[in-house]
Amino acid sequence: MTKIVAIPRPSFPGLLVTAAAAGACGGEDVRPVEILDITPPTLEISMNVVGAATALPMEVRFHLSEPVVGSFTEEDVVVAGGVLDRFEALGPVDFVGEVRPALNTAGLAVVSVPAEAFQDRAGNPNARGASSYRPFDTRGALLSDFETASPRLSGFDGVAAWLGEDPVAPENQVLTVSRPGGSGTTAHSGVVLELCSAAPFSADATHITLRSRSPRAGVPMLLKVERSDRPEVFVEVEARTGRADTWETLVFDLADGQTERSPRLDPVQSYDRLVLFPAFQEEPGVYGVENYRFDDIVLLGASSFEACSGRE
Repeated sequence: MTKIVAIPRPSFPGLLVTAAAAGACGGEDVRPVEILDITPPTLEISMNVVGAATALPMEVRFHLSEPVVGSFTEEDVVVAGGVLDRFEALGPVDFVGEVRPALNTAGLAVVSVPAEAFQDRAGNPNARGASSYRPFDTRGALLSDFETASPRLSGFDGVAAWLGEDPVAPENQVLTVSRPGGSGTTAHSGVVLELCSAAPFSADATHITLRSRSPRAGVPMLLKVERSDRPEVFVEVEARTGRADTWETLVFDLADGQTERSPRLDPVQSYDRLVLFPAFQEEPGVYGVENYRFDDIVLLGASSFEACSGRE
């Protein structure tokens, strides 16, 4: 006598009890039959929410119900109200991304993946789409975009600074800071940006965002704001790059200086100078010549600012 016994695919561990039943048939002829996987994969999207509205880059996490073996990619993700700056796999069913909200506006950033965007190992497409959203507010004073509003620039301690093409979008003008890493360069080399008026800090405007493209991840970037007529009046905060050769948004919270020697921010002061130190306190010569690129310096929460017009 022949018995037909269902043998599940490895992707169905919950059906192993059916396969185990095959061993209870004694000496009878047992013929395994594979169960076909007809269950579509599903996706959950979550966004890291901090407060009701924010301008910080938003972390987005994607969780799949089962492995899809490379068929879920960055091209499957649709973003409204922002740009997907990063997308990478954390494992076979988990992915993470980062969304940069649109500049100088408020609204919702919506991340979605449509139906039939990816398939599981058996070739089943996702039958339903998924989405998540988060409010944002990037309204603020544009201190510089290095095009229509560009401060006077000067590199120091061996660093050269100039305005040039964005390596990704040549029509976009950005600041390039070249750190030679040889004789004449120090661990405190950088570039001075002379604003045409004082940055409008206030109790509600203490965060500066800066677009950055670094040759390495984990590079310390120190931002210092000071009075040009009284350099002893300053605040400095450090941030670190997260990726290499990719545009990302660095956030500097100047409400309380982070370095040991930094005073606290005093909104009454006329801070009209920015000093940027790429690879701060890293000894020169370790990595050779490195070019750092910067764009769009914004003081969040500020209303108006008299920026320098044109390219200095």
